[in-house]
Amino acid sequence: MGVALDWPGKDAAAALSTAPPQASVEIPEADHLLIAGDNLDALKLLAPAHAGAVKLIYIDPPYNTHRRFVYADSFSTDEWLSMIYPRLLLARDLLTEDGAIVVSIGDDQSHTLRLLLDEVFGAENHVADVVWQKKYTRANDARFFSDNHEYLFVYARDLEQLAMQGEPRSEAQNSAYTNPDGDPRGPWKATPIHAKSGNDPDFTHTFSNGVVWSPLPGTFPRFSHERLDLLEAEGAIWFGRDGQAQPNRKTYLADLAERVTPTTLWLHTEVGNTHEANTELKDLGLGGVFQNPKPTRLIRRVLQLFTGPDDLVLDFFAGSGSTAHAVLLENCADGGKRRSISVQSTDPVPGDSAAAKAGFSTLDEITAARLRAVAGAEPTVVRLG
Repeated sequence: MGVALDWPGKDAAAALSTAPPQASVEIPEADHLLIAGDNLDALKLLAPAHAGAVKLIYIDPPYNTHRRFVYADSFSTDEWLSMIYPRLLLARDLLTEDGAIVVSIGDDQSHTLRLLLDEVFGAENHVADVVWQKKYTRANDARFFSDNHEYLFVYARDLEQLAMQGEPRSEAQNSAYTNPDGDPRGPWKATPIHAKSGNDPDFTHTFSNGVVWSPLPGTFPRFSHERLDLLEAEGAIWFGRDGQAQPNRKTYLADLAERVTPTTLWLHTEVGNTHEANTELKDLGLGGVFQNPKPTRLIRRVLQLFTGPDDLVLDFFAGSGSTAHAVLLENCADGGKRRSISVQSTDPVPGDSAAAKAGFSTLDEITAARLRAVAGAEPTVVRLG
């Protein structure tokens, strides 16, 4: 039994998810769609045609840090919960049975968000809590700790049906495999032929080249005599460059899966950081117009784990448009035809902000500008009023 989460206004917030939308707009089919307006209404308008059709939802909602941004980010906890709750209820019904939702969050509301996600999606459908290293420098002016991480909470629509792939092997992982002896099977890595457990502490094996091998003290043979003979006959035992060193098995790169099991710690070197994300915006001519966007490498990792080449991706807190940008990049990388739906508020930007100085009036204009810059064409935009 999970811990019940309750707050003043919870019932009213839930009722918002079933109330009729305030807008009445037809949502067109498009490869990459931007809906400008209230995301609560957008989710309701998407429901008739997209219920059970979205493979992945990635959102980066306001973190409730009580710091001033280009968007509202200061709520009481009750207000924040009442804002996010009906949207999560609607989002759940948009997911495919084998789909997933991934939510970025900081420390300020991580504890309440986890309880809320448990309630909406079911604690039994919790997949993982990922820690992302968002910064690589230490803030020595921090009062207590330098805040260098955020979380990504991952939930399945139905854990038993979740379609999740491994993480693509990196060039760094593959670089450990070489081919110093010109083996026709290609690059390989030497791996031990002893193991930590077993039942033959007195094992000794003589190879055909005269090398006599026994496991290190406290270890056991990983393979039988017959298996070692077969591996040697196949040329899959490495005796060093002089042919007389302690033997190791060759583990071939070609025999490994193309994907590996992901970990719950994502380093900035693997998936980017906040500085990189700001540089991406700057390179598009949008430097400084949106604070702390997510790097596309981070979202591409999420896409690689939870989507295939023809899936639909939804981000209803689209921010600067990082998710749609990541979808386009991933499609270019693997030849996919993923589609994206982004929803962004039409709230005005603060008059003294960098966004206003750059000529933007509303938040959705920033998102549209990024999609235009990335795609090289006008995005398909639906305005809710």
